[in-house]
Amino acid sequence: MPGALRSSLPTRRSGRRGFSLVELLVAILILSLIMAALVELFTSSSRIARVQTEVAEVQQSLRVAQEEITRMVRMAGAGGLPVRWLDRDPESRISPFTYAIEGAFPNGFALEIQSNVPTDTRMPQTGTDANRAWVMPNSDVLIVRGSLTTPAYYLLDSVPVSANMVVEIPDTVGDRLWPTGPLVARVDEAILANRPLSFIGRDLLNPDNYVVMELNPATTNTVPAACTVAVANVPGSQCISIGLTHNPAGNVEVALANGLMTLGNKLGNYSGVPTFNLPSGAPVATAPVPRDIGSLAMLDEFRYFVRAEWQVPNDPTSRLTPVLSRAEFVPGTDILIDQIDLVENILSFQVVAALDANRDSEILDTGDDQDELLFNDAGDLATGVNSPGATATRWWERMPLAYLRMTLVAQARRPDHRYEAPLLGDLEDADLAGTITIDGETYSLNDDLRFRRRARQWTVDPKDLQ
Repeated sequence: MPGALRSSLPTRRSGRRGFSLVELLVAILILSLIMAALVELFTSSSRIARVQTEVAEVQQSLRVAQEEITRMVRMAGAGGLPVRWLDRDPESRISPFTYAIEGAFPNGFALEIQSNVPTDTRMPQTGTDANRAWVMPNSDVLIVRGSLTTPAYYLLDSVPVSANMVVEIPDTVGDRLWPTGPLVARVDEAILANRPLSFIGRDLLNPDNYVVMELNPATTNTVPAACTVAVANVPGSQCISIGLTHNPAGNVEVALANGLMTLGNKLGNYSGVPTFNLPSGAPVATAPVPRDIGSLAMLDEFRYFVRAEWQVPNDPTSRLTPVLSRAEFVPGTDILIDQIDLVENILSFQVVAALDANRDSEILDTGDDQDELLFNDAGDLATGVNSPGATATRWWERMPLAYLRMTLVAQARRPDHRYEAPLLGDLEDADLAGTITIDGETYSLNDDLRFRRRARQWTVDPKDLQ
């Protein structure tokens, strides 16, 4: 029967059974946990990459600064300017006498250190405020002098020093060109700007003998012309003519001397027997000096310092973002020629001089005022402090310079909100934990610890000093 047949057949469901509500909620929860883990992994990876990039940028900035400063320190004194105070052996055949200068290292010559500059230090010290940079208090200023931007030029023949003199520098000898282009550019620039330009004249027979002279535009000709002195019988040789004035009573040399820079047996006295200025406790000595110079080099002066800058330029109420800068000055003066920023976010620059006080070719470093390092301890310049082997209270004036040790502290440009930097404290002879005042505003380098910091320390030893 039809009805009986239908009832005996197996029944089929019209649809399949779905997920229950509980199963659906569990699946959503598991999926959410997986997505949250993926997001956290992505966020952590991005943060690590960002931190690594920030640290790499800081390290690269420090390397750039190190290479720039090291390169210039290695050129200190190039052209014949002494790097430090000289103390010659009286039995030496080259310099059979002892000589010195008042206010010796670190206050002059080819290398000068101004340690822990005070509040309200400006660079330059005088002039229009818009052109004067604030120098970070408690940081150091390193001054390097020498022929830093142009080479030293050997003259065709030794030239006697006189109040007004002209020297010829070969520009073309036959078909060979000499590198006078950089010198010509600097001389023309100085003449156009009506700015003094200094030169170092050196006696090649006695490398310690030098004189500082000033450019005389009236007798200078930077257009190559026939040399008046024969150049190895090569026809067609051409020279440029550099006019120089040497008047100790009225040119840049006076400023250099006042800046405690001019040293020893300079060729400035025409009487033939100069008397040397002496530091405390030094023996009195005089010696005749030659009057001829055989090489000429332009004298440059670069000053490395940490310039105060802010997140909002020229707004002292915004966050402090200091910059390592290099300023070029007319040597021994406060006349600014140019200034460039080298590296951003440099918090401190410290310079230490290693002086071999007992002349044993080893430097004692105990981290206090009794070692052979100058400017690594706050008591180094205190009256009565003597280094091992020294007898004078101002022992640093008379000791051989072994090397310079320099330290830079930098921080990242962007904050890391999950990071807290260690507090800054003492660094060499500087206290970085205290407050500083710039343009009437008070700051602390430990105010904001969200920025990652790195330090780089390196030395430049004697073989690098020319």
